[in-house]
Amino acid sequence: MTQQKRKIEEEETVKHGDKWIWGIYVCLCIISIVESYSSLSQVVGSRGLYEPLIRHCAFLGSGFVILWVLQRIHYTRFITGIKIFSVLTFASVVAVLFIGENVNGALRAIAIPGVGTIQPAELAKLAIATLVPLIVSRNQRENGVTGTGAVLSVTVVVAFAAFLYSQGLTNTILLMGTSVIIMWVGGIKIKQLIVVGGVYAIVGGSFYLISKANDTKESEVNARVSAITAQVDEGTSASQTTIITPDDSEQDVPSRGRGNLRKNRIRNWIDNHDSLVYMPITKDNRQEMFAHMAQANGGVLGVGPGNSRECSRLPLAYSDYIYSIIVEETGLLGGIFVLLLYLLLVQRAGNIAGRCARAFPALLIMGMGVMITLQALVHIAINTGLFPVSGQPLPLISEGGTSVWVMSAAFGIMLSVSRHASQNTLDKMKKREEQTLPKEEQAPNPMQIIIEEQEQQ
Repeated sequence: MTQQKRKIEEEETVKHGDKWIWGIYVCLCIISIVESYSSLSQVVGSRGLYEPLIRHCAFLGSGFVILWVLQRIHYTRFITGIKIFSVLTFASVVAVLFIGENVNGALRAIAIPGVGTIQPAELAKLAIATLVPLIVSRNQRENGVTGTGAVLSVTVVVAFAAFLYSQGLTNTILLMGTSVIIMWVGGIKIKQLIVVGGVYAIVGGSFYLISKANDTKESEVNARVSAITAQVDEGTSASQTTIITPDDSEQDVPSRGRGNLRKNRIRNWIDNHDSLVYMPITKDNRQEMFAHMAQANGGVLGVGPGNSRECSRLPLAYSDYIYSIIVEETGLLGGIFVLLLYLLLVQRAGNIAGRCARAFPALLIMGMGVMITLQALVHIAINTGLFPVSGQPLPLISEGGTSVWVMSAAFGIMLSVSRHASQNTLDKMKKREEQTLPKEEQAPNPMQIIIEEQEQQ
């Protein structure tokens, strides 16, 4: 590539943002529209033929507006917004435990009049992926990150994780994983990184013990309910039946006692990993079974968009298991293509980060790239059976409002950083060109002009 061509490309990037990031975003949106429409057959009966597609396109459209606004803002102006956004997000993560709505067995969403529902767990991913880069960049030293920076980062992540754990273990792991990668990229020492991992392990163990205590209470409640049901079935009179108080109701179970569910999922994953093909389909393994059937039906080239056989019976095919539908309709080649899009995104983030003149924009764009790609990898691993069953949307492709908005915001931030990183590159190129010119053709030094004028006087 000639110097002049490189200069023209950098000028285009300054105006519009990195073309590769734009290309990845457009590809994911197109895939999202096609595959969401294919996989929404389960809700067509209740929501109509076109309403789900129109609703999803509306989310994508509003997400594009978020992206467009953010990519026009200089990254330095994000600093105040990051602090405010993080505080509001933390407040929503706490509030969902008290005023949240039950989604798939846990309190995950908050209803907002006129807007619908938002999921604070999705907002927390963006908060951590922006706040940790800010903390690490402000606690830099020549040989890495200061101890204060590491402590502050871990404190923030643990604070979010403490309230997110009951809403989903996978989200908690993603927060911790994203923060570790950002700190590693920021130059944290290996010893510090080991300490951070140890703290996360201790915190995770504490969450497990608390969850186990709640599960014990849940088991006792279930045992009482089973005993009462047995008595009723035998014709026992109501006067002999134990009264169930509101505290014993199963309504509290989804928000607090999910440890048994997690243990069962992990146990099923371990037991069925090698022999799933021989297992009968039950309510406990139907997600894995239908997901693997969909991928096997796709083969190498797929059955074609809209021809999925499993979308009508695979639970949550339009969100948590949309990658299986993608593989079924586009085959192994389509699945690899989608995977490469996310890997290319984090590669571009690293390339742009290397051109940044300051630590904050470099860590910020890496945080966005890591957040998106790590979530995509977890989703794909769950769909292909590498990880136990857990709900995790595929970034920008799965149906859902909050996730689409968060991922669009992440793309907007990446484009903003790319524009100003290219401006730094242009400035360096211009300076290098001036240094190669003859002395009489070089741009005059303002300070030298002042000195010469003073000497003449």
